[in-house]
Amino acid sequence: MKLFFLFSLLAFFSHSPAKADTCSQLIIAGAEQWRPYSYVAYTPRPQVRGVAHSLIDIISHELHIPVTRIPKMPWKRLEILLETGDIDMVAGHYWSEEREKRWLISAPFAFESVHVLALKNASFKYESLEDLIPLRGVMPMGMEMGRAFDALRPQLDVVEVREHAQMYEMLRLGRVDYLITPLEAAQPHLNQDKTLSLHNTPLKRFGIHLSLSQKSPCAPLMPEINRIIDELIKSGKMHRLIDYHRKLALAE
Repeated sequence: MKLFFLFSLLAFFSHSPAKADTCSQLIIAGAEQWRPYSYVAYTPRPQVRGVAHSLIDIISHELHIPVTRIPKMPWKRLEILLETGDIDMVAGHYWSEEREKRWLISAPFAFESVHVLALKNASFKYESLEDLIPLRGVMPMGMEMGRAFDALRPQLDVVEVREHAQMYEMLRLGRVDYLITPLEAAQPHLNQDKTLSLHNTPLKRFGIHLSLSQKSPCAPLMPEINRIIDELIKSGKMHRLIDYHRKLALAE
């Protein structure tokens, strides 16, 4: 059923625009723990999963460009290799002005909100970023949070960690007062642990994008990538793809 679903999406595209002459493959890296958009599932071997990777498979199929994936890479290293052209594409990220200057960013293919999560017995209320100033928090390493957050960052006591499970452990042990998380990435934890509470007011809502390296030989393909994204959205197939991966991420 899973393979049939993906193959049906691939079959949606029947025409084959000319690809860039020097683009012989797409070397891909992405986040390791960002469900349902880009993550590694151990079954038992590490395999990449997520909306962004299925979208890249569709792009690969239509443009006849094979994909090579690097399943595990620290985010900071990913950013460095994207800028040097040692990898061609990042599989999903939030937009920022700084990234816009350095990367070739696609149109958004999805949107999600980022929230504050705390224990239910926490004594604080969150309504604005300023409410976090007297508190200690934790967030995923390399997560883009936008200009307002960056401006307030010097006043915030917030640390970044690579492992998402570590954030929840720090919260349960009382080492931090809150954590910052995308809504959908938090959902499995909220389902399993009833001591957790998600604050309804989002910190920010982000578009989710693919990006090509400016130094990649595949960089001229960005208009075609945007066309594919636009067709998937208009046809409703992107919505179904996201829904499929939401269910898969909760089941794994």
